[in-house]
Amino acid sequence: MSTGNQFADLKKEEGNQYLVLNTTFKNTDDESRMIMDGEVLINYNGKEYLFDKSETVMLEGWGLMLDQINPLTSKTTNLVYKIPSEITGPAYYRPGRSNSDDLIVIGNIQ
Repeated sequence: MSTGNQFADLKKEEGNQYLVLNTTFKNTDDESRMIMDGEVLINYNGKEYLFDKSETVMLEGWGLMLDQINPLTSKTTNLVYKIPSEITGPAYYRPGRSNSDDLIVIGNIQ
């Protein structure tokens, strides 16, 4: 997976693919808050799979490393999730620290 920096790129792995989500977090509270990656849910063959571990990319603009944001400020980053190449179906993103029913439709993984 190309990040624009050959030293930070993730190597292709047999049987896996990378799902990249460009995500903006906004702190609407009145004090600073730590932001968390969240999780991807994919419905595959009638079963829901939860991918809650994002890949570590050591490059600005990629991932969250114990990041905090001040009140009323935003941060945009790319989150990367490793998923099996065989998986297809509707996919959803649940931001970290959100309610269990707070899902954002990503689309269909094909």
